[in-house]
Amino acid sequence: MNQEKLMASGINYAEGLKRFSGKVPIYEKYLKQFMDDSNFLQLEKEMQDGAYADAFETAHALKGVTGTLSIEKLYDIFCELVEALRGNDTEKAEHIMPQVIAEYQKIMGILRDACAE
Repeated sequence: MNQEKLMASGINYAEGLKRFSGKVPIYEKYLKQFMDDSNFLQLEKEMQDGAYADAFETAHALKGVTGTLSIEKLYDIFCELVEALRGNDTEKAEHIMPQVIAEYQKIMGILRDACAE
């Protein structure tokens, strides 16, 4: 996995590695697994369906995963989305969702590129 690409993309590789006790294979394994996680598709559907309580739970789970993996910008946006959903501010949540989608797609592209090398 290309660490330089990951760090240049806003993934705090060093911080994420610390969370995995410096074990590169384990950290990179979980970065790769993140690409296969279906929670994001579930979140999109829940938001589209107006299932905001379910969307809160899914967004909260994604916030935790991105925090653990040190995918910092996406984590920050998930924090905003979770707080909006927690406060039942569905208008704000709908406003944040395009930012979540754009950053998620960016991170997925970067992870695919980093894994290809």
